[in-house]
Parts: sequence; C-alpha cells; structure tokens
Amino acid sequence: MPAELIMEVLPEEGGGFNARGVEYAIFTHGRDMAELKANIIEAVSLYFEDLPDPPRSIRLHHLTVSEEVFSW
Repeated sequence: MPAELIMEVLPEEGGGFNARGVEYAIFTHGRDMAELKANIIEAVSLYFEDLPDPPRSIRLHHLTVSEEVFSW
C-alpha cells in the first residue's frame, strides 16, 4: 500500500472542484477546497476501509483547463 495517494483536482465550470485518484478509482467533488478535502478523506477512507494500513498522505495535483482563441 502506498504511503501517499495522488488525486487530480479540476475546477468545475460552474464553481467547485472535482477530484479523481490517479492510481485508484476514487472520485469526489466539493463546492470549495475545504469541502473537497473533507470529501476526499471520506472517499479514501471508504475505498480502503478493509485494509489494515491505508494511505495517510494525499497529494493534490491541481489541473487547470484553459482555452485560447485567436484570429489572424
């Protein structure tokens, strides 16, 4: 079991955030960063509930979605 779990964080178009596990099928969301972190802890705890030594460190990779349009 890894000591650290990596989650990718994407901002939602209408506000809030989505998070997904990089190596595990863990998905959650939150209206703000505090709610997202609480929901990540809950999702990770549930995902690993049957294992004796779940990861205790979570690294968040913040991804940004950008778009550019230009004319020539």
